Amino acid sequence: MSEKPITQRIKDRLAAYTAMLRDIDNQLERLDRMEMTMASPPGPDLTGMPRGSGTPSDRTGMMVERKMELEEQIDRLKAEEKQERNAIEGMILHLSDPDERAVIRLRYFDRADWESTCGVLFGDRRDYVDRVDAYQNRTYKIHGRALLNLAAVLDELLADGIEMLAALLAAGNLSFWLCDRALAALTRYYHVILKPKLKKKF
Repeated sequence: MSEKPITQRIKDRLAAYTAMLRDIDNQLERLDRMEMTMASPPGPDLTGMPRGSGTPSDRTGMMVERKMELEEQIDRLKAEEKQERNAIEGMILHLSDPDERAVIRLRYFDRADWESTCGVLFGDRRDYVDRVDAYQNRTYKIHGRALLNLAAVLDELLADGIEMLAALLAAGNLSFWLCDRALAALTRYYHVILKPKLKKKF
């Protein structure tokens, strides 16, 4: 079985982030549609079939409740998106090349296509129109280098996190050991010193 590319982890994370943005877009579209439906009066019933037994106020109340639930879901998604964007931005700031930082932000934060990304990076060059294909290839290469460097940053952060977790676990084990030793010392002190004195006193 072939090993995954070293950039696979960061690719998956960036893809998950853009999927998160798409999910927010879709939920906002649902909210807009729901608000339009609530604002529009019900049309006439041309089928001749009897309507449901619920009153208009019941239906309105149910729609208001659904709208509030959807708004809460959107707020949670936006909070999660902001947290992940800040985490990815923190990794981007480790990149030394400003073009690498730009291509990641354009492609994944702004969801720009390759043509627009290339235009932002090289559109001010005098020969851009004549050599647009060459500049497009340069954009692909910058993106590839950026992914490699981001993958290294992510691996380093994960390694630091594992080391920190190990240190915390070791500190926790040490604390438990010290507490156990202190409790044992107090127990011996009670049996050897305090208990005989208490017996004499009472």
